[in-house]
Amino acid sequence: MDEFVVVLRLTEASPALPGGAVETVQRLLGGLPGVKTAVFDSASSECLIRYDPAAISLGDLVRCMGDYGLRVDSIAQTRVPSVAPFARTA
Repeated sequence: MDEFVVVLRLTEASPALPGGAVETVQRLLGGLPGVKTAVFDSASSECLIRYDPAAISLGDLVRCMGDYGLRVDSIAQTRVPSVAPFARTA
């Protein structure tokens, strides 16, 4: 199954996250079904999320950010194809 990687960039109008909140957002996003990893970089105001689109939608991820009062300004997404194991030859 293919996975997707999305970068959600927050608007400048989004409130600053207090200390410890970055880890909280990463933990809560990472705990959603279908999310493999979630990394938030406060310096760039971007959240990089690797997820399975069969289990969670991009809209769900954006809504989750909104639940924390964070507004998404832009979205960049790419598909990460699954890698088939190499076939052995004699």
